[in-house]
Amino acid sequence: MSKIKRQIDWIVEATKLNMKAMFEYRSAFMMQVIGMMINNTAFVLVWYLFFKIFTNVNGWEFKEMIAINGLVAMVYGLVFSFAHGTRQISRYITYGQLDRYLVWPKNVLLGVILSEVSISAVGDLFFGLVSLLVYFIMSGFGWPQLFLMPILLFLAVTIFVSFLIVSQSVAFWIPNSEELSSALFEFLLGPSLYPNSSYVGAVRLFFTFVVPSLFISGVPINILLKPNWQMVLFMLVVACFWLILSIKVFKLGLKRYESGNLVGIK
Repeated sequence: MSKIKRQIDWIVEATKLNMKAMFEYRSAFMMQVIGMMINNTAFVLVWYLFFKIFTNVNGWEFKEMIAINGLVAMVYGLVFSFAHGTRQISRYITYGQLDRYLVWPKNVLLGVILSEVSISAVGDLFFGLVSLLVYFIMSGFGWPQLFLMPILLFLAVTIFVSFLIVSQSVAFWIPNSEELSSALFEFLLGPSLYPNSSYVGAVRLFFTFVVPSLFISGVPINILLKPNWQMVLFMLVVACFWLILSIKVFKLGLKRYESGNLVGIK
């Protein structure tokens, strides 16, 4: 228990340091946050124009698209506001920059993913929060959905981070694969921003079980629309699978890692 407590204390302190770094230049911070919120709002407006012409897509209306964009932005914002290092793993591997984390007395993977932050992602975080609030008001949701939302958000974040770790760890086996890891990330993110009901058959299965795009967008929204604890449990199983897989893949890759010749202190 004491070891777990020390790890949690270290994560809290690392998060505090990252937040201090983000707020160091307040003007730049505010500009990036506001800019990202405007960018996301423009994307939602495109969907508004779409649904002015086509009133629904297999039962999904404009308010569901607000929810989709809000949830994905919230997941993206939570992960990259505090753990942007998750997206840098392949770069660290390629340039031999994992060395500094191998000598830390803390978990290597945690050290890597908490090593960087993204200021613009804070804009995604705020946009997601506002969008989900608007969606809840428009849909007239009650306490069951309010209780479910944090659980679904936590599971979606877990799946998102885990898939990123797996895709970034490809660099352990395929040299100079930063572009491949980036493409896999876009392959996860892109489909999550479209109506869940538009995916059918083999395509739906692919974006559910191979690339879990729908688990960070459509599936949680469907659960909110029709609260179902069996689906929540299923989503929990999927999240545990991806989490375990990501840790295993990273550890296996770390055994193959060859130290770089770059010397740096952090």
